[in-house]
Amino acid sequence: MSEAAEGKKKKGGKLPLIIALVAVLGGGGFFMMKGKEGPKEKPQIELGEIVSLGEFLVNLADGGAYLRTEISVHVGKDMHLDDGKGGDGHGKKADPPAPVRDAVIEVLSSRSMKQISTPDGRAKLRKDIAAAINKAVPHHEEEQDKGKDKDGKKKKKEKSDEDHHEKDEIVDESWDNQHGPVLKVYFTNFATQQ
Repeated sequence: MSEAAEGKKKKGGKLPLIIALVAVLGGGGFFMMKGKEGPKEKPQIELGEIVSLGEFLVNLADGGAYLRTEISVHVGKDMHLDDGKGGDGHGKKADPPAPVRDAVIEVLSSRSMKQISTPDGRAKLRKDIAAAINKAVPHHEEEQDKGKDKDGKKKKKEKSDEDHHEKDEIVDESWDNQHGPVLKVYFTNFATQQ
């Protein structure tokens, strides 16, 4: 009987030790993974200056109508609408870089009178103009340099889940674009005629 009692005692003695070991390893793994993530910083994008893009006169997509509008854009602080060749593009009315004007004209002329005659239609137009300008101009030289290898050739960028979520993060819902350089679009004059 003493051997049976001793066997039960040994089994009972190992179980708490195993549970404690699993808890310690699990807790250590949790804190180790938590430490690797690090604190996520919110984007530090702020509104900067307002830049006039001047007047645009375009035929609308439905053929018999045209749109005459003046557009100004709010760029992010420390961001610029230059053409990547040292041109400024700031402060001169109707003298933004050619890629910016071209992008705006493409968006405006792709709309019909019906699409731009409602507040929702104009809100979508603002968002599309901001996206088109941001695609047309270089964002930051640092970002351009990161995308090149040591020989100056473009690297293929693999998007991770973290990159994708950072792009989708909303900084301010009232902005027309969340990443810049153009964050908001303003119509300072907006007239259509058939």
